[in-house]
Amino acid sequence: MKILHSVASAAIASACLFATGAAADPVRDPVTIRVSHAGLDVASDAGRRVLARRVQSAVNRTCAPRTGGLNAFAESRRCRAEMMQDATVQTAALLTRNGTQLASLAGR
Repeated sequence: MKILHSVASAAIASACLFATGAAADPVRDPVTIRVSHAGLDVASDAGRRVLARRVQSAVNRTCAPRTGGLNAFAESRRCRAEMMQDATVQTAALLTRNGTQLASLAGR
């Protein structure tokens, strides 16, 4: 098993929808969040679970609705789905670079 000693962070980039005004159509603004994997043994189930919790927490904070209403809720859900999809790809790439193979990131 490889233990990651890197202080680098896994960057998770995605495009989220944020309304520019009440009557305006949503505009896609690129959003990047950084989630540290420093000190985690991502070759272990426990390390991958901790990384998954960190990612989920960062996505929840980043995609929280900025205003009230159904549109904001729908945009928040869309943002979370897009960021989690991108996070899955980014995490798989991180694990592959470090020699860890993973059957699925979706099942926790």
